[in-house]
Amino acid sequence: MVGGKRFYHRSEIAALESLLRCLASPADENACVALLRSPLFGFTDEELLLHRSRGGVFSYLRPASGRMGKAFTTLRDWHGPLRGLSPS
Repeated sequence: MVGGKRFYHRSEIAALESLLRCLASPADENACVALLRSPLFGFTDEELLLHRSRGGVFSYLRPASGRMGKAFTTLRDWHGPLRGLSPS
């Protein structure tokens, strides 16, 4: 296997892990923040702080506006079909 022992330390693998963790547990705000900060969405700490300071929560099942709202809509779209799939 290309990548060897460091395969799981690659940024794209870490981003995929964050995505799967967030989709598996919508109420896990830590997983959501990790995903939003990842290269898949690229939110800055300032954007995340601004969202929180406006009373926002980091659950894509809740409404949001602007760029955060678009990210949450994408995650909801991915979440729905995945709920019916088996792990394989």
